[in-house]
Amino acid sequence: QEAPGGESLSEVTGRAWPVMESRLSLAEPDVLIVAHCPVIRCLIARAISLDATGVSGLEVSHAVSIVLTQSGTGGFRLARGLETEALNHRPAGEA
Repeated sequence: QEAPGGESLSEVTGRAWPVMESRLSLAEPDVLIVAHCPVIRCLIARAISLDATGVSGLEVSHAVSIVLTQSGTGGFRLARGLETEALNHRPAGEA
C-alpha cells in the first residue's frame, strides 16, 4: 500500500535493503540501523522472508532494540524485539 504522495512498502524495501546489505558486507560483526518505523518494518520483513501481509502485520514499538541474527546460510532470524505471529513464518523449504 502506498502512502499518499509517498512510496509503497515494496519501494521502501527496494531502496533500504541494498543499504543494509552494504553494511552487512563490512567486516564488522554487528550493525546498528536507526530509521523510521516503516523502514525498520520493511528491513525486518525482507530479512526474515515475510510477504506483504507479514510486513503489514509487524508492529514496531518506539525506542525498542530489535535484534536479528544471521545464520550460516545467509538467512536471518529474529533474536529479540518483536512479538507477533507473523514472525513465526518460515519460508518454503525451511524446517
